[in-house]
Amino acid sequence: MGKYTVYRLDGAGKIRAVEWLDALDDRYALEGARAIAETGGCEVWQLDRKIGRVTAIPDTPIPGTRY
Repeated sequence: MGKYTVYRLDGAGKIRAVEWLDALDDRYALEGARAIAETGGCEVWQLDRKIGRVTAIPDTPIPGTRY
């Protein structure tokens, strides 16, 4: 299990809050961040390694899109 830092971003891409997340691997860390993301999304890091950036899951699925 790894420790990840999740930076919650505002609509302008600026850091709004920081949370810590334990996850089995990078994929689960990104899924966990996506679950807590809001309008601005989140960036996920493990130490000095950027894992990726995610956006919020829409409340209502858009036809033809995949998550």
